[in-house]
Amino acid sequence: MMDGDRWLERGARVGDYTIEDLLGEGGFGAVFRARSDAGVPAALKVFKTTAAELTAERLISQQNEIEALLKLDHPSLIQLYGYGFVEGVGFYLAMELAAGETLDAYLERLGALDTLEAVRLMRKVAEALAHCHARGVLHLDLKPSNIVIVDPHEPRVKVLDFGLATLTSSWQPDDTRVTAGTVGYMAPECLRGGRARPDPRMDLYALGTILYELVAGKLPFEGRGQRTLMMNRTVGEMVPLREVVAGAPPAVTALVDELLAQDPSLRPGSAAQLCARLKEIYYETLRGEEPSAEERGPQSTRAPQSARSFSMPPRHNPEEAPFVGRESELSRLASRVLGTTSRGASPVVIVGDAGIGKSRLVSELLNVVEQDGAAVVIYARCRELSALVPYSPLREALSRLATATRRKGPTGALVQGAIDAANDEDAELFTALVPELGRGLGDADVRRTLLRPASARRVAELVRRMVTRIASDLPVLVAIEDLHWGDEATLAVLEILSGSLGAAKVFLLGTTRPPPRLAWRGVELMDLGPLDREENDRLLAELARGGDASILRELERHVPLLGAGNPLFGIQVIKNLEVEGFVGRTAFGTLCLGSRNLADYRAPASITEALRRSVDNLSPDAREVLGVAALLGRTFLRSDLRALGIFTTGRIDKALAEAETRCLLLDEPTSTSFVHDVVLEQLERRAVRADLREHHLRIARQLERRGADPATLARHLERAGETLRAADAYLTAGLSGATNDPGAGQNLHRAIELVAALPASPEQRRIQLTATAELVSLRWLLGGTEELHELVERCAADTPAASAMLGAALARVHEARGELAEARAHAERSIAAAGKDPSLERHRSAATNVLGRVALARGLVEEATRALAAGSSLAERAGDLVELCHARSLHGVALGQAGDLDGAEREIQAAADLAERLADPARLLGAWHACALFAEARYDWDLGVSSTAQLLAYAEEHKLGGHYLFVGTLYAGRHQFHVGHLHRARMLVTNALNLARIVGTTLGRALGQAFLGDVHLVEGQLADALLSYERAIAQASGPNGDEQAACLGLLGRMHVTALRRGDPAEVRRLGEEATSRIVASGQRALLLGAYDRFAESLAEVRLGEDAASIRARHDALASSLGAAGGGFWPRIPDLDARAAGMRARDYWRSKQAKSRTSGEWQLPVQAVSPSRLLTTRGAVTSTAQVMPSRTVLAPPTAGLERTAPRTGLLEALATVEGFVPALFEGDAGT
Repeated sequence: MMDGDRWLERGARVGDYTIEDLLGEGGFGAVFRARSDAGVPAALKVFKTTAAELTAERLISQQNEIEALLKLDHPSLIQLYGYGFVEGVGFYLAMELAAGETLDAYLERLGALDTLEAVRLMRKVAEALAHCHARGVLHLDLKPSNIVIVDPHEPRVKVLDFGLATLTSSWQPDDTRVTAGTVGYMAPECLRGGRARPDPRMDLYALGTILYELVAGKLPFEGRGQRTLMMNRTVGEMVPLREVVAGAPPAVTALVDELLAQDPSLRPGSAAQLCARLKEIYYETLRGEEPSAEERGPQSTRAPQSARSFSMPPRHNPEEAPFVGRESELSRLASRVLGTTSRGASPVVIVGDAGIGKSRLVSELLNVVEQDGAAVVIYARCRELSALVPYSPLREALSRLATATRRKGPTGALVQGAIDAANDEDAELFTALVPELGRGLGDADVRRTLLRPASARRVAELVRRMVTRIASDLPVLVAIEDLHWGDEATLAVLEILSGSLGAAKVFLLGTTRPPPRLAWRGVELMDLGPLDREENDRLLAELARGGDASILRELERHVPLLGAGNPLFGIQVIKNLEVEGFVGRTAFGTLCLGSRNLADYRAPASITEALRRSVDNLSPDAREVLGVAALLGRTFLRSDLRALGIFTTGRIDKALAEAETRCLLLDEPTSTSFVHDVVLEQLERRAVRADLREHHLRIARQLERRGADPATLARHLERAGETLRAADAYLTAGLSGATNDPGAGQNLHRAIELVAALPASPEQRRIQLTATAELVSLRWLLGGTEELHELVERCAADTPAASAMLGAALARVHEARGELAEARAHAERSIAAAGKDPSLERHRSAATNVLGRVALARGLVEEATRALAAGSSLAERAGDLVELCHARSLHGVALGQAGDLDGAEREIQAAADLAERLADPARLLGAWHACALFAEARYDWDLGVSSTAQLLAYAEEHKLGGHYLFVGTLYAGRHQFHVGHLHRARMLVTNALNLARIVGTTLGRALGQAFLGDVHLVEGQLADALLSYERAIAQASGPNGDEQAACLGLLGRMHVTALRRGDPAEVRRLGEEATSRIVASGQRALLLGAYDRFAESLAEVRLGEDAASIRARHDALASSLGAAGGGFWPRIPDLDARAAGMRARDYWRSKQAKSRTSGEWQLPVQAVSPSRLLTTRGAVTSTAQVMPSRTVLAPPTAGLERTAPRTGLLEALATVEGFVPALFEGDAGT
């Protein structure tokens, strides 16, 4: 239909966008690839129904989709760029353009996923859902085709298609039902034919269905045809996931059982709670642990339900906000409605700020009226986009009348009679407003003319006649919300109605934000202010669901917005605190403190508009005083504000008291704080510009007098124009916080930026050189090496000290990038420049340790051991504890690879103890890193699984990326291989290789290819294994070569040749080359495994005597090392009964080459702290309880396992029934 319209051709303009391609179309319209005037690519979704043809019901649906996207801002949701209405065509949405593969296509291509991957993906979807629900948006059509995997490795997803979205902020009549959706994923309560009001737990049911499908490879309920499927869903028995996938982790199967509970009250209470559960399950699964029944709580041990089982008591749904503090207003309004039974009533408009409770008050009123049958309710809501279509709120209101006609008895007949009369009196106009109820379609051009604002008086007269006709028998309540967004035509109609209803039993009710822009006759304005203290406390107590009162006091102390008396603030902040892990819920739904520090909490952006108005409402004098206070920072001292000498003590106290009354300040005994950054920003903007430099200079002097934080001092010096002094203060701040302050790097970076703009001087060069060297020391393992390299290159090595500092810095940067030859050269130059100067011993230590790490990375263990031992001694003499910690941990790794397992354990333990004393997140991450590598040398797979899980959890908690995250992910995959989780191992190693590309390093890539080869070999994919081994050998060659990776590649090539019954001489040659190179490099621990693999390969090609000789070497070395391990084949799954009495090699050789299983078994592994990891098996607090929500990995890269094909555009934006991908002419051959 749309193809014939000229404007839809390539190059046509829609709003600010130019169409480039048609991607597909369906019954709704079409989706195009387009580009904005600014050159930004976008997905343009165009609805093909014109305003004149658009039914009111479809108008509501399309506006809901736009409004939902306007409310949302989350990395896992498509971003809305803009929207509009094209005359003669319809609405359009301009959205983010993202390449990827829909989850259903991904699942079809790969089959059932490993549970770890399934849980990772569902974590991202659950986080997006929690964001939606916190903003009052229900998706209601969640399914794999509406989820796009942008990057399967990080992972990154996008949840699409809000075409069926429901907004919980608006009133829903009692008979509202969810009847649309995709049957396979709809909650059973939507399919029973009974009442199914929109509920967040419907989305949770859909997510549970998807999780089941990802792990099992099929839906929990299946059936031929929609009718059979619906019957199975509502009265059939679900096959529990634990029976379909026998080895699925119990925590996963228990969660799926809860999510798929037939009774909605038995599902998890909220998406935020689900996020916390999925995070916990992810790290439990990675560690191979299973929590106790006490840790899981009663909901995790519940037996699965049948479709008719409702034995458990219902659990309260925390998503339902309590109605508190507006009882008197509700009573007044209800009395006004009841008063219309005998006479007309003057209109009422409720006026209040966003979030103050206007909509909730109206909803409660309408529920009372509707349930009592006291009046016919006509309801609508103006929207931010209402101006696009004149009369859209009235069209919505009239369409809702159709629901009243379905009621039995006189009410339905009465409303139907009014509709029939309207059709008789003005069929053209009535049909133009509500085509689904009209009788005379007429000409489309005539309908467009009738829907212009100029028809307001005619529309008002039609509405007046309809409502007065109904009101002659039963009162009518017309409620129109959010009049501040009303279009010109709607507001004109309402103004006319307010003066023309006379004594008719019609009550007009509206809501608006201040100031009201209304001209209604005789209107009464009901101002809705904040809740008083008692009411607000009651609201918070309801939200806590029985939580300890001390928790609420602690929350209010850190988040004073909770005391503002704004219900939306309280509800959104509590939900936001829960989503971000600052608070949690017990198994019974009561609030409890989470693991994150409340002092780090920042309230969501959704409340900023009301805060801005609160600032606007301050008195001019208070704004002036607070504007200067804001210059002091978000937290300041009253004494500092007084000491500036700008205001009297009386003015200061009065201004602060006013701000505290408006909940803009938190005043504590030791300091005063603004409640939100937006308050600070608004007040700073109002400060008198001409006085700013002088104010900042006064503040700087006051801070210097009392020895304040150098970073705060630096900001004021910078704004006062004292650039060199500011740079020096930033440097001091960076140096003082370099071990554990996350802001240290930012301060050092700012110092570098400031001096770069100054003329050269000795002081300028000192600051630049010192700040650059320290910044590299702080960040070289955390990514961003390109920028670090550029900063170092800007510095001049014009003295021996400068040469020593810059040489060590460049050596670190090149090492992090995997440029080992360059790293070694710069380290040697640094050592030469430092000479014997005691003041440069710190830099000599850093350079010496680089030499040791370079040797270790190249697999030259003996050389690495010597250099790292020397570097440790130098760092200890120089008093550089950070460098000492790093050096000792890697010295331990080198000792382990050399076969000195006891010495290795002592060094790594000492480094872990030091890391804990320093409380340095990067060094603590390094402790887990060293444990993971040591576990490989000791053939201790349980230690490897535990330490890598702890490493990744800690990296997520502290948002640390770079080298440690890459190596941690790589060795997590390696140790999952050792314990038999092959698919999980492949996923993690592939993720690590993609991360290496993002980080910009070649370090460890060859090793990753060797690890992948081992996975492929055990799976029986010998061609893929050989390809990976060849890549490992090639990448391990050259000046940046890695003897460990090269030897593993050679051993792999040998193994594949043997398994293929290849040339025995070639098998012997490859094995001898690999083992002789391992011996030469000093890797005695690796040699043990190499001998085992060599002996097996010789036996495979019937060289029995040679195999026996190599086996004797293996046994002698094992005795010398005191090691019992050394076998190549992964551990046999504990839960596989077929494995009884089998050797690992025989078990894996017997399995089908390309079988896909999901989470077949669990390992009895416990997590411990880094300082006790090597000597203790005691459990500690689950890291899953303290993890934030984001770990940065990598995007898909061609040529690696599981790389999702790029589809050009998310055509799934249009995934509704009937969507068909399409091409323009001429595209078929491209």
